[in-house]
Amino acid sequence: MRPSSPVSLGLAFWVFGGFLGCETAVDKPMEPVGSGSDSGLVDCDGDGPLDTADLDVDGFSTCQGDCDDADPNTHPGAAGMDSDVACMSDADGDGYGAMLAPDGGEAGTDCSDSNAGLHPFVDAQGVERCGWREVSAGWHHTCGVDSKQGIQCWGSDASDQLQAPAGEFLHVAGGERHTCGLELGGSVVCWGDNTYGESSAPEGLFSSITTGGGFSCGLQDGVVVCWGQDSQGQVSGVPAGSFVQVSAGQAHACALDAQAAPHCWGWDADGQATAPELELTMLEMGTYHSCGLDPEGALRCWGRGYEGEGQGEGGGGEGEAPIEMQAFLDVGVSAFHTCMVTTEEELFCLGVNEQGQSRPPLGLFQTVATGVEHSCGLDVTGAVSCWGSDEWGQSAVP
Repeated sequence: MRPSSPVSLGLAFWVFGGFLGCETAVDKPMEPVGSGSDSGLVDCDGDGPLDTADLDVDGFSTCQGDCDDADPNTHPGAAGMDSDVACMSDADGDGYGAMLAPDGGEAGTDCSDSNAGLHPFVDAQGVERCGWREVSAGWHHTCGVDSKQGIQCWGSDASDQLQAPAGEFLHVAGGERHTCGLELGGSVVCWGDNTYGESSAPEGLFSSITTGGGFSCGLQDGVVVCWGQDSQGQVSGVPAGSFVQVSAGQAHACALDAQAAPHCWGWDADGQATAPELELTMLEMGTYHSCGLDPEGALRCWGRGYEGEGQGEGGGGEGEAPIEMQAFLDVGVSAFHTCMVTTEEELFCLGVNEQGQSRPPLGLFQTVATGVEHSCGLDVTGAVSCWGSDEWGQSAVP
């Protein structure tokens, strides 16, 4: 029988002073994980054979459960909001694991592992969602309130309208070249173009905000307060009384009183500020036309409709029922197109479609917002989709 080799016996022989001696491998001090040895290997489990060290220096080796020792964002407990022990990947460092499980690991709940501001949350209605809380389309830019209630903006930044301040916000409103946000405490903060004072929000507490073309408005204890450009009386023409909603267009605005009646003021060249005698539940202003939803959810528009944006003709897709036969939950109004969310939570758009702004994607949506040549929708899961022009990156959701 062939004698066993020293290696197979786990023995190391040495000669000292003419004597032959030995020591077992387990008597030799073990190199610590992540020590940076030339081989990159250590016996981290003490069984003799060398194991992979902590090559990515995340504090975990493969024998300590690291399912990807080449990625420091992947290891046990990396996504502590999902699990303290499971091996998950958290590339954006928000504490939630990526939905795509790493090899040998587990899937997390993060719907966007490349954006630390987007992760699971519970909305004001107690519904679990993941991603965005709100989206607003400006003329050529878009902003949203993320999971952390911060504001993120994308698109044209010609007037610094994307430079949202830090803080926690309830709402965001994108205007022509400026943006305003309503903080959790009720204060309004605006940024971007301030040529007419549209970004110089007055002091006081607000319950809502809206932005138009060079001016902004909000509600303070039911009173409409506007600031900025006043070339058409859109600031000085605010009606007296108490209101529950206000919406600003290019150079006009409308508000709903407690009896659900609309009141409009400002630029009226196409009848967009001539309020109809209707009972409405919500309002949304564009450039040349205005729209609202009545108690049955029917779309009611006034002002210019030459392009079909307020006439019930246009891009809802094949097989859609006529607009007058549908009921809606939300509406977004722009210069030459209008988009709505049906009671089945589907999107429907009318009007000009040269940039694809009136051809919405399939899916189930909560709200819709419209810019000059693009549109965006917030779906029922919390994801934002934009379509139409992307010339300035306004449709490229981060």
